[in-house]
Amino acid sequence: MSDDRIEPSIDHEFVVTFMRQTSKEQVDELLVHVITKREFTSFAYTLGLNVTFDTTRRVLLIEIGGLSIPSVMMPAAGGAASVRGVPFPSDGVIDVEILRKTSRQAGRLAILNGAISIEMVDSPDGFARLQSGDRTS
Repeated sequence: MSDDRIEPSIDHEFVVTFMRQTSKEQVDELLVHVITKREFTSFAYTLGLNVTFDTTRRVLLIEIGGLSIPSVMMPAAGGAASVRGVPFPSDGVIDVEILRKTSRQAGRLAILNGAISIEMVDSPDGFARLQSGDRTS
């Protein structure tokens, strides 16, 4: 038996989850949760993340940055993650653009009666998997 570490194969670097949340003020938000597939064993790293929603063009822009060490250094294992929220959009199609360094990936969200469905768009840099999550409150 060998003690050599076997690195898992990863078909994408990030998982991007879209979900609806109602705040304490009863305002609906579209949450964008991004987590790395690669797991870390030292700390619960945070992921640089910027999310903007252009309501006139109906484009959701997600910019993924680098890792940062948390302000409170508690030991934890898992992927680096961040969450951002934008006002929940009205029904219709929203184009999604995900940027990371020099890579770009596209997708589409379809919003119908508050439900979110995902459509992947062919992208040569398929570095992220898009999914919809459960509604939270």
